Amino acid sequence: MAHAERRIEPWAVGVVAVLALGLAGPIAFLWVAVHAPPERVATDPWRASLAQDAEERVRASGLDTGWDVTLVAQRTSTGVRVALAPATTRRPLPDDVVLRLRRERPERADLDAEIALVRSGDSWTADVPLPAPGRWRLLARAGAGDVWIERSFALEVPP
Repeated sequence: MAHAERRIEPWAVGVVAVLALGLAGPIAFLWVAVHAPPERVATDPWRASLAQDAEERVRASGLDTGWDVTLVAQRTSTGVRVALAPATTRRPLPDDVVLRLRRERPERADLDAEIALVRSGDSWTADVPLPAPGRWRLLARAGAGDVWIERSFALEVPP
């Protein structure tokens, strides 16, 4: 009797391929999770939540004062020139007000930076470099002592 030609069954190949894909997906997911840990995970969630609650109370007290700031951005060759001005409804910002500006890139924490503001009259200005295209967040904080307000502004840089 002659050797019959060996034939590979297509259904068996399909079953093996489905099983291989079923194993490859979780392995790839695990590899990505291990090699790209989240940067914004709190090591002590209890203390982080207490700090966030305290921060919310301070922010609420700042809103009660009627303080507000506006942001005007003009495009430059390397980013934007930002002007922050008080836009209060009830009480003006105090003379000893501290204004801070933070540049954030939601998906790239290594590009986050505190930007120095220079006072000119009743507003504050800064040149904010935006080194990569995409969406940027500018976070402005104004306050005195333990009372402050916070405003968030989004800027889009085309590719």
